Amino acid sequence: MNSSNAPHRMKDLEIISDSNTIKVLFDKVRALIVFKYLVNEEMTVKQLADAIGKNPGNVLRHIERLKSVG
Repeated sequence: MNSSNAPHRMKDLEIISDSNTIKVLFDKVRALIVFKYLVNEEMTVKQLADAIGKNPGNVLRHIERLKSVG
C-alpha cells in the first residue's frame, strides 16, 4: 500500500478524565461538529451549520464551548 492510500493515524492519544470536558465533548451537537470538522476541509461556521442542519449562532456557541475545554 502506498502512502496516499495509507489510513490516517492519530499521532497522540490523550486520556480525558475531567468530567466537565467529557460532558462538553459528549453533547450530540458538539460531537457532530467535531466529526464534520475532522472529515471535511476547513469550513466556516455557516458552512458547518448548513452541513449539520443547525443555526449558525447555535453552532458558534457550541464551538466556543468546545474551545473552552481545549
